Amino acid sequence: MTVHGAKGLEAPIVFLPDTCTTPRGGGGASMLETAGGRIWVPPGGGRVPQMAAVKEEASAREIEEYHRLLYVAMTRARDRLYICGFEGTPGRQGGCWYDLVFDALTGRMTKAEEGGGTVWRLESGEAAAKGAAKAKTEAGRIERPHWAGRDVAGARGVLTITPSAVSAGWEETGVPRAFPGQAVMSPAALAEQSRFERGRLIHKLLQHLPDLDPGKREAVARRFVERNGSGLDEAERATCVEETLRLLNDDEFKELFAPGSRAEVPIVARLGETAEGAVVEVSGQIDRLVVGSDHILIADYKTNRPPPQRAEDAAPAYLAQLAAYRAALAPAFPGRAIRCALVWTAAPRLMAIPPGLLDGCAARLTGGISTGLDAPPGGT
Repeated sequence: MTVHGAKGLEAPIVFLPDTCTTPRGGGGASMLETAGGRIWVPPGGGRVPQMAAVKEEASAREIEEYHRLLYVAMTRARDRLYICGFEGTPGRQGGCWYDLVFDALTGRMTKAEEGGGTVWRLESGEAAAKGAAKAKTEAGRIERPHWAGRDVAGARGVLTITPSAVSAGWEETGVPRAFPGQAVMSPAALAEQSRFERGRLIHKLLQHLPDLDPGKREAVARRFVERNGSGLDEAERATCVEETLRLLNDDEFKELFAPGSRAEVPIVARLGETAEGAVVEVSGQIDRLVVGSDHILIADYKTNRPPPQRAEDAAPAYLAQLAAYRAALAPAFPGRAIRCALVWTAAPRLMAIPPGLLDGCAARLTGGISTGLDAPPGGT
């Protein structure tokens, strides 16, 4: 994970690859923060004494943050920390993390052989004692397998089906581009920023309102939209709430938003292999999921797009995405019928997708591999 994402976490062994870019300041144009506000420094502005002082202050803050992130990264390891340098053709950048640590520990480290290479090692007394005791215990007992020193040959690729990958196709990996996306909005429609904000607000309301008592939903929704819908006028905010509540009370899919349903459900599954031996996986996040005793409901939200009137006119990429989710869940819930729907938040409207449309996407989804996608269990 990234250094930023590691805050508050710990692991027995941490590898710290030095791939961060050392702050350099630079002479290009930039917007800099100062105690009195923001200042625009044009190219060459550093020749003006006042601007040069501001740039120097900003550069110092960048370097301070660069050093702070190094501290965060180094405190994530409980037992071992491996600091790995990176060097391109021009050589490594001065003041990089690797050099900062190496220079600070020069004279205190010892050379050691590890993993077939030479490393510089610094150990605490307790760690060294534990390592020696463990090595003595394991000596002669653990033998490195014969294949550990060989180059990997014939490794199979992995085709991961994500919403963006389904839309873009997999030309580079050999799977045909088979699922074009939904038609984009016109420039005039895109200029209406309220459409984006409206879709975002409805998406959030659909995620959180079902967890509340029905009697409290309207009041909470109005407060939420009032606080977060600054880009909408009063009438648009009111319409946003009314349409969302009407959607939640839709009789056909009322179960989708009933207590016990789940929002933002991550899913990862292996679907099969292509003829070339590449593993096909699906990875995504289901917007809304209901797991019943004899059936499954899957819904995916679509925002900022002109919603079609018929399911047959929905973007093939959207149908392929639902087909992938259905294929991933079918083996986990054998014998249960799986229903899928698109939630068009721009309307808002629920669109049930006939099983036959999803069946037609199954073979194309994985380039014709045999995974059981054409006939998922449960008569979906």
